[in-house]
Amino acid sequence: MRSCRELADMNGIDIVDELIFSDSSVRGCRTRRPGFTALCSELERGEIDIVLIFSTNRLYLKTYKSLQFVEEEIVDRGIRGVFVRSGIDTADTDR
Repeated sequence: MRSCRELADMNGIDIVDELIFSDSSVRGCRTRRPGFTALCSELERGEIDIVLIFSTNRLYLKTYKSLQFVEEEIVDRGIRGVFVRSGIDTADTDR
């Protein structure tokens, strides 16, 4: 979470504490995780502008599933997605 907050601070992104989701001690292969489920619910509400994720394996253990989720649930909703560790940013159209 520290890395996500640092990136947000450097880029003028406000983080709302109520919209921080995590799944401590829950395996990433499970889709029924409290934090992941809460994130999906908030994405459906449409009030999130940017999703900061530390790395792809924080969503799913398989990278292709993480990228599919980002494409279908984040990008297709017009939301910016940033993977902090790898520097992947859906707003960066040059990469």
